[in-house]
Amino acid sequence: MSLQILMAGAACGKTTEVLKRVCSELSSTDLKKIWVILPDRRQINSFREKLLTSGNMIGLSTGLFYEFGNEILLKSDQTYTEAPELLLHRILQKIIQNFSQTGDLGAFEAIKDKPGFIQLVHRKVSELAEAGYESFPSDNLDPEVDVILKIYQAYQKRVKQRQWMDPHQIISMALDAVRSTSSVIKGLDFVAVDGFERFTPPQLNLLCQLAERGVKVLITLPGNDGAGRTIYQRAQESLEQFQSAFPDLELIYAGDQPFLPSFILGLANNFLVDKPQIIEKQSDMRLLSAYSPLQEVREGLRRIRFLLNKSAFAGDCAILIPAEDQYSALLQTVANEYHIPIHFNWGKPLIQVAQLELILNLLHVSTEDFPRRLFLDVIRSPFVDLSNFGFKPADTAILERVSRYGPVVAGFDNWMKVLQRLATKGEESKKQAELDKEDDEIFNLPNADACQRLMESLRSLAAILKPPEKEKRITFWVEWLWQLLEDLGWLSQMPATTEILWFEKFKQNLREMCIADQELGFWYLDFDQFVAELEMGFQMSTFQQTTDRNKVQVLRLLDARGSRFEHVVILGLAEGVFPKSQREDPFLPEIFRQQAGLESHVEHNQIGVFYQAITRANSTLMVTRPYMSDKGEALEPSPYWNALIACLEEKDIEVVRSTTKRTLEDAASLEELFFWSHLFKIPIKFEDEHLSQTINKLNHQKAVLSSRQSKRIEGVYEGELEKLPPGLAKFEQKETDWSASRLETYKSCPMRFWTQYGLGVVEQHIPVLGLESFQIGSILHQILEDVYRTAEDPTNVDQLLDLLPVIARQVFDAAPETYQFEPTVYWQTQQEEWLAILQSAIIGLASEEWVPIAFEEKFGLDGKPALNIELEDGRMVRLHGVIDRIDQDLQGNLRIIDYKTGVSHLGKDDLIQGTRLQLPLYAMAAMQALKMGEVKEGFYWTLNGEEAGSLKLSKFQSADFEGPSGAIQVAKLHLQMIMDGLSSADFSPQVPDGGCPKYCGARLWCWRYHPGRQG
Repeated sequence: MSLQILMAGAACGKTTEVLKRVCSELSSTDLKKIWVILPDRRQINSFREKLLTSGNMIGLSTGLFYEFGNEILLKSDQTYTEAPELLLHRILQKIIQNFSQTGDLGAFEAIKDKPGFIQLVHRKVSELAEAGYESFPSDNLDPEVDVILKIYQAYQKRVKQRQWMDPHQIISMALDAVRSTSSVIKGLDFVAVDGFERFTPPQLNLLCQLAERGVKVLITLPGNDGAGRTIYQRAQESLEQFQSAFPDLELIYAGDQPFLPSFILGLANNFLVDKPQIIEKQSDMRLLSAYSPLQEVREGLRRIRFLLNKSAFAGDCAILIPAEDQYSALLQTVANEYHIPIHFNWGKPLIQVAQLELILNLLHVSTEDFPRRLFLDVIRSPFVDLSNFGFKPADTAILERVSRYGPVVAGFDNWMKVLQRLATKGEESKKQAELDKEDDEIFNLPNADACQRLMESLRSLAAILKPPEKEKRITFWVEWLWQLLEDLGWLSQMPATTEILWFEKFKQNLREMCIADQELGFWYLDFDQFVAELEMGFQMSTFQQTTDRNKVQVLRLLDARGSRFEHVVILGLAEGVFPKSQREDPFLPEIFRQQAGLESHVEHNQIGVFYQAITRANSTLMVTRPYMSDKGEALEPSPYWNALIACLEEKDIEVVRSTTKRTLEDAASLEELFFWSHLFKIPIKFEDEHLSQTINKLNHQKAVLSSRQSKRIEGVYEGELEKLPPGLAKFEQKETDWSASRLETYKSCPMRFWTQYGLGVVEQHIPVLGLESFQIGSILHQILEDVYRTAEDPTNVDQLLDLLPVIARQVFDAAPETYQFEPTVYWQTQQEEWLAILQSAIIGLASEEWVPIAFEEKFGLDGKPALNIELEDGRMVRLHGVIDRIDQDLQGNLRIIDYKTGVSHLGKDDLIQGTRLQLPLYAMAAMQALKMGEVKEGFYWTLNGEEAGSLKLSKFQSADFEGPSGAIQVAKLHLQMIMDGLSSADFSPQVPDGGCPKYCGARLWCWRYHPGRQG
């Protein structure tokens, strides 16, 4: 009989029988031509390895279905050539554009420009081509289906006109070739098809045509002799289709008793049957319910770690997961912790290759005008060599500092402007901190020579990255890109002796772009369009990574058929995860799919897939399910899990909860060992010096953690040091220099003081467009100072208001250069808002009683006398600062005004708590250091609040302290407490009223940090 179908249950020896038949055919004295068709590369490689032991493979070919079809077409007189993927994509792209122009896209017109729409239509067209679809007359088609079919028909016509063929059409065209002339299969003696459950109409018809023309055909299908189990439903449907197409086929049943260990055989025989029998659980079979997907992964890999320690070969172990987007990240993370090598058995998109991601970044650097982060990532990349442009290895760090100094957010001109500014300054490489008007060195910046070199390097790089502005043919862009990669040293990073799969696929993509240009007419694109096409090609194209047999294999459940392993772990048996919830295809609904011979979208035979999975193990099997999600939500078990546990006693099901006590021998990593030892209070027996050192470190960390978790803030880990560290030793001297802001910082939070002034931590902010708050304050301060200094009569409000816009314009125009920021689109609007604020300040501060006499008045700076305050213990505190404004009345009394852009923490309570000492200290400075007179009044003026703060020195009262002198006495008491705290080396963290400031440098590690409550 020319067509035979061999049916047997999963793991019942179907592939072994095919091997026997092939060996029998090869043993004939006559030279035979034999083809074995398998569903994937993994099974092809496995089949070839098994055949190697026979010693005779002459005349044998193994491959995929489309490769078999290709061989037939090579012997035919058809002149069609397999079309490159990007060529087909462009054909489809142009058809959709034409449909849009003629108004034939219907409802798809609204989404035609959405990302992924063309790829989605391409998938539907491929499905139709693979099924050999030819139009069916129907009046019941939905309008959307009708549009898809018309696009498909136009696509088919266009492809044939160009003498190309869609790879998905190869089987249909091979079928036509066999029907038209038998010579294309001349010499073909035997075809075996193994590992399939379903066949497309062209595949089925081709096999039947071969049998009709005398070729011996053997097809294997999973199934049994009529028991009717749902696990074989898909295969049974395929059998019925073959029987209908070829009634004389010979059906051979090989039984339904798998070659499996008894416990797996028991599971297989009782899976989803009406009355499952209870089987005896053995140690090599485990069903485990874990409290989360992460714990599932840990338990599965821990099992494999145990097997590897027992001398199992990594390549004989497999982990089966529902889909590649589930569990992959968790598996990689835990495998790294457990030191288990794993290999993912599915294609990887080109877009995920770091070297190709760099190419896109390179191209975007120019179009986006040298954005800071993207540009720095490019020049620090190990995949390019920019030494020919004058760059040095350390330049990335230098340019990072330059960008923060500038600041530079984006813009080639901005990079050049900042470097030029630094070069002009010569050896000066310090940036002056604007906060509190104190001088702090923040960066070490490049000197003038380095700046000149960097500018030349940037010019050279920008010149080569800059693309032509006009539209060019795609062939031009491909050549331009290749030359760019050569000039940047990207190509030289590719090994010359080794074939890199992703690199070959990348070159193929570029070739296909050029072919599309030659075949479909000149393809003109501007640079942005070329980059978009290149990126889409990276997203669409995948490359198959070479299988590493020395690693644990990770496969999708669907891909496990036909493969066997000694040890198998199956993850993910939760409802909705596997079996996956299935929905009808909104583009090609089920009714149409049945008519067209397309695979059902709601009947993916997940039952059969899972049954195949549990029969893949030769020795041990572990199946797991999570009973909670990563978010803590309850997960119901999969119906397949329920079918498995129906075969076992309840006591045989393992449950691992977060509180389940473990033995230290089960730990698969040092991290687990130490964690379990602490959690379960089990001492570790030390026989290894490395373990002893590690546990000492962990004990230290435990002490820190205990301090962190304590509600009481005390101890060495909470800033209570035995003595002042070297960075703050200067505060032990009898005389110390201070500013009001430093004193306030200590009273607000000693830890923040220690971080900022003891450790010298200065957070380097990522540059952003626009101004930061301290820059806004400086600009507004400068405008007010200049207005009052310029006015002939600083008490004349009208004169001040007339001067304000003129002087403000001068300050605003110079501000981007003076204060080093990049204006935003709101820059003009901000100026108008600030003018209104300053007008309110001038009007609100106007008084017939007070006359402004001093602005930005310094003490302790630039040769001016400092304010010396002697404490009760004889220590001297020397203060310096800048008083924003001093007014005087007719009696010579003074009024101190300090401008604030903020509106909070400016009241009496803030002075009493010691977190706002500036006003009374500045009053003391005016009287004692500057000797300008007696201070009778003082307040903070909130520029944004457009009013004076609630603290008035003239009205201050707290206990026995009244007026300016009382406020000064309160400030001096706080000075004594601050110096006492420093003497005792107390830097304990404390949360200020209203919460910690977001600019605190310690917030990145301080466990007492509580943000978001400031007013």
